[in-house]
Amino acid sequence: MAYPACPEDRISVWLDGELPQGEAGVVETHVEGCASCQELVQAFGSRTLPRLEPDPSFIVRFRARRDEQSIAPWWTWRQLALRLLPLAVAVVGAAVLSIWIAASSSQSALQALELEALGDPVAFDAEVEAVLSIAFEPFPADIE
Repeated sequence: MAYPACPEDRISVWLDGELPQGEAGVVETHVEGCASCQELVQAFGSRTLPRLEPDPSFIVRFRARRDEQSIAPWWTWRQLALRLLPLAVAVVGAAVLSIWIAASSSQSALQALELEALGDPVAFDAEVEAVLSIAFEPFPADIE
């Protein structure tokens, strides 16, 4: 893999040691014979930073510092929830009780409203009977 022109885009990758072995050899051979690429290598060489290995205790220190600076530990929220539990039970109980009372009283109120809306039961029966007799008539047979 010979480069017809200077492989300037590959030199940085070559200096970092990230090129495959075959391509790294081609770039190295080219750099040895090319003055402009040698200047580029020297320019990169003056700006290179040493490789740093990650500190193995970083995560431990990070978690310890995070826990120190946290606003409230998890047990604070648990204590608050336990203190508010009786209030939550009381609210739910009051809601269930009010629904039960409303349902039992609304049944009798509904019956009273029905009687009031129907008016005189004797006059109502004649009209309703005619309507109901029509409503309950069987459907006529299908006409073909």
